[in-house]
Amino acid sequence: MWLKKEGIIMSSPFGDLYLLIMRKVSLVLLLALCHLVCFAQIDKVFWFAVPEVVAAHGDSPIVLRFTSFDKPATVTVSFPASSSLSTRTLSLKANSTKSMDLTDIKEFLENDEPNTVSNKGIYIHATAEITAYYEVDNQSNPDIFTLKGRNALGKEFYTPFQTTRENYSATFLAYSTIDIVATEDSTEITITPSVAVLGHMAVPFTILLHKGQTYSVQAKDGTITSHPVGTHIVSNKPIAVTIKDDSVLQVGSYDLIGDQLIPVSVLGKEYILSVGRGYVLAVEDSTTLIIENDTIVLNEGQQHYIPDVINPLFISSDKPIYVLQVGYLPPAGNELGGAILPPLGCTGSKKIAFTQSRDGKFYIMVIVKKGHESEFLLNGNKTYVSASDFDVVHNDWSVAVIDLSDKFFAGTVFTLENKSSDFHLGIVNSDEENYGTRFGYFSDFGVLDLGIDQTFCEGEETNTLDAGISKDSYLWNTGETTQTIQVDTGGVYSVVVTKGVCTFVDSVEIEVVENVSIKDLGNDTVICFGDSLVLLPGGDEFNYLWQDQSIDTLYVVKESGRYEVKVSNENECFKTASINVEQRYEPEVSLGNDTIICSESSFLMGLKSDLGTYLWSTGSSDSSILITEPGFYSVNVTNECGSDADGVIVDFWDIKIPNIITPNQDGKNDFFTIVGLEEGEWSLVVRNRWGDEVYNNPAYHNTFSPERLSDGMYYYYLKEQSECNEFIGWLLIER
Repeated sequence: MWLKKEGIIMSSPFGDLYLLIMRKVSLVLLLALCHLVCFAQIDKVFWFAVPEVVAAHGDSPIVLRFTSFDKPATVTVSFPASSSLSTRTLSLKANSTKSMDLTDIKEFLENDEPNTVSNKGIYIHATAEITAYYEVDNQSNPDIFTLKGRNALGKEFYTPFQTTRENYSATFLAYSTIDIVATEDSTEITITPSVAVLGHMAVPFTILLHKGQTYSVQAKDGTITSHPVGTHIVSNKPIAVTIKDDSVLQVGSYDLIGDQLIPVSVLGKEYILSVGRGYVLAVEDSTTLIIENDTIVLNEGQQHYIPDVINPLFISSDKPIYVLQVGYLPPAGNELGGAILPPLGCTGSKKIAFTQSRDGKFYIMVIVKKGHESEFLLNGNKTYVSASDFDVVHNDWSVAVIDLSDKFFAGTVFTLENKSSDFHLGIVNSDEENYGTRFGYFSDFGVLDLGIDQTFCEGEETNTLDAGISKDSYLWNTGETTQTIQVDTGGVYSVVVTKGVCTFVDSVEIEVVENVSIKDLGNDTVICFGDSLVLLPGGDEFNYLWQDQSIDTLYVVKESGRYEVKVSNENECFKTASINVEQRYEPEVSLGNDTIICSESSFLMGLKSDLGTYLWSTGSSDSSILITEPGFYSVNVTNECGSDADGVIVDFWDIKIPNIITPNQDGKNDFFTIVGLEEGEWSLVVRNRWGDEVYNNPAYHNTFSPERLSDGMYYYYLKEQSECNEFIGWLLIER
């Protein structure tokens, strides 16, 4: 175990390692002590607030693009605050790229209502490490926003913006915005605008967001002085922040720029600006910048502008800084793209996969430690990236800006690899007509971040601690040497990781607290009409939230439904329980009146199938029986609320038809008398041997006497109205 005393961590049994450590701050040893950068784009969890992009200039399609590494991954995209949007999922094979088109729900995602709380946040979860970025992929106004995983999440941010170009306003209005998404409920956010913004003066104001909710701060107009440079954002729980500058004017052209920010806690002190212009923002007073031979001092929230550079430029400072690069297509261009630059030093990836969105201009910008320039493979080939492409910057770094425009086409999946060194990669891509620029940086900027101290409830599943992908070695205070460990007991967990010549240390405290002990609500059950069921899951020491938002200790059920309760304690541990209750009535049974059915026939006598249990006089327990012979039939039905019974007599038609009558007025056999007509309604039609109808009575009651018919053979058709009995035959009339 690790012993912690007076700010010193001593390792045992792994040998003596003395590292100065402050709670939740990692220290980096790079020969001498270096500044820690916990900046990550490779991760399993991502949050994003989608910026509003003006439709008149082009704001669709919108897509999320994902890239996997050496493991397949299932990626789930959800919208925690929106009940109207369904979760979306895709599967990635190892070392592959896929896109998810969100254009059909764009109106539910873009934060087009500034100064308003909206339910538009995006949450992305993957089963293995991936990279992710959001792209506005139209021809005239595109850009990409690289998502930075858990290290995009923080509690303090400042906002860099370009300050040399206005937003377009001739035929439509475009603005710069700050878009915020909360990752937890009850997130209080205090925003201090650097200038007046829509709905607020340049004074602090506070908003409240719940998980997945978003808020957009919009510049009051599109002028340069209205851009909210250096706006300060502080929250009590982790949030993610997007900056966007829409339709930025540049010599008659205008284009979208923007990116996802990183919080102050993970900023760096050294950067390389490759091509374009830069904006350096200080987050502390008396921050000293060194840019080539110039020294500039900035205070908190102040920003320094670096005009267009052709050759890569090294930027350093004595305190953490943001660097926003506004890039364009080399050697010159009017269509812009924006990206937050990654800090240098023990960051980067040995392998990066990405996709070319459009045919046309396509450049890559590669930053690597000096001496490793010849080790690159692009799609397995050394031809495209060679040592001669690189220029040395500030003695230690090499930078290349490489034109791949004529070598590949839209949809190409690239894999850039350097087995000997980590590197950073930026891309610039436009369409065939040189309209619109997509600019962003890709690589593993994550070094080490175990996250905040955690509390979990006794008896829950084990927690996973993750030291991050792409490290050279891992050593936990538990003795494990894997990227992740499972923990189920409280305590302080620490890890030492190496990446190149750098060593990183971080720790996290896990506290296990008492859980909730409640009774199950029982199995699904039935209550009778007029009765009630009392649900009492626990004692008075707990908090209750029932499905109808009531908070009583008990719940009285009087009707059918599903009943659910969430029981929590002071430690915020909770358990849920549910039960389905069906309300039933005492069965009411009716088989109807006694009946007669067709001769030599059958019929199904039955009741509804959900009344209870059945017992027929035939011994059957089904809800219905088949009647095939006359008799008395009865059934008894029983359920939880009582029983009822009924019976009915079933008879068959017994029809006897004579085939000769003698209408000679002797009182015997003068009429066509049919035995069995007493029940039912009958019709009779009589025809002669030539087919002529000689008698028709729709309500026949043995009244046919052929006084006016001559002797001879006749034919009859006798039918009962139910049509289940009909008879056809011959009749001889003889006097």
